[in-house]
Amino acid sequence: MVEWKDISSWSRHDSDEVRAVPKTWASQIGKFRIIVSRHIHHQPDVWVLTCHPDMFSHVEAASKDIDKAKIQAIEMLRVVCENTVAGIVAK
Repeated sequence: MVEWKDISSWSRHDSDEVRAVPKTWASQIGKFRIIVSRHIHHQPDVWVLTCHPDMFSHVEAASKDIDKAKIQAIEMLRVVCENTVAGIVAK
């Protein structure tokens, strides 16, 4: 099971109501760090998916549901890894 942590950052001026809603989640899978977050350059109800190191960045999730966005991020990492291995095996 993948463990997700709320790594949201807040301004000291944000209300308790604003702080009660996480806006950034992260998970470490091996050497990969997956981040699912809100982003100022996207609509406020859109989750944005990123995976370091340089697997994918600022991909809009297909769903506005956080749990579905997390699953999509993990699936994207799996596909990128499988494609990478397939490319190595094919050579």
